[in-house]
Amino acid sequence: MKWKSDQTAARYPDWLSHSRGSRLILKKEANKVLDAKGLACPMPIVKTKKAMDELNSGDILEIHATDKGAKADLAAWTDSSGHELVDQKEEDEVLKFWIKKG
Repeated sequence: MKWKSDQTAARYPDWLSHSRGSRLILKKEANKVLDAKGLACPMPIVKTKKAMDELNSGDILEIHATDKGAKADLAAWTDSSGHELVDQKEEDEVLKFWIKKG
């Protein structure tokens, strides 16, 4: 059985690859970066939706947020809106998400 990261990397060979270990890394930069740090719910979702509306299908939006609720909120919103959460990680208390527009 493949790990989820293996399946994700297989779906996006031009965008993702494995670094040391099993951590996925982006091979290309996102089309747009959204700074949602310091914003509380629901603003990270509101700003994400607005930013996604400006992108083309297949583009990647990178989001930086500090609201811990953004982790569950963005995953649920992505599923319900037809987009795909490609990757997420936390660095220095900043949550980072990469969403591919559907």
